[in-house]
This record gives sequence, structure tokens and C-alpha cells, in this order.
Amino acid sequence: MKVGVIDCSVAPVRVNRAAGMLATDGLSLPGVGNFADCARLLHEGGWTTALRDAVQGYKRPLRGMCVGMRLLAIKVDNQRAVDAVCQALVPVGAR
Repeated sequence: MKVGVIDCSVAPVRVNRAAGMLATDGLSLPGVGNFADCARLLHEGGWTTALRDAVQGYKRPLRGMCVGMRLLAIKVDNQRAVDAVCQALVPVGAR
């Protein structure tokens, strides 16, 4: 897969541990795959609380793309996984 990225003269930093988010100026939560699996992995990896702290406590800007945006929404309609946990960081619903 090839993904085009617009060069805004910033250096991206890959964050693979929740604590690493504090070393960034902003966050981007991409999403590829199944919503329920992504939600489960975020929760099991300790990312749920860390994302909330980074955005609400440390005021980091956050962008969600595709499944990433759905994970941030308050409510997700038409979701098969009843136990999927939304972050509720963005005051919107998603489909």
C-alpha cells in the first residue's frame, strides 16, 4: 500500500507505547480493520486512558481517520460489537 502524505515540514513520530504520546505536539489515530478489534486492542494496551489524558488533560490535538474517528466518537450506530468501547473524546456520533 502506498499512502501519500502532504509535507508540512514536520517530522512524524511513531508512538508504540501510551507514554510516548506526551512527547508529541499532536496525535493522529488511524484506523484500518474491524472496529471491535481496534477498540479491544486500544483498551488492552492501556491506550484508552492514555488517549483521554493526552487530549483532555494535556490538551494534545487529535485527529481520527476512518475507524480511528469512530473509536473517538460518543456513539457508534449500526455496530455489531455491543461491548466495543468508544472513547467519547469527540462530541459526535458515527456510523
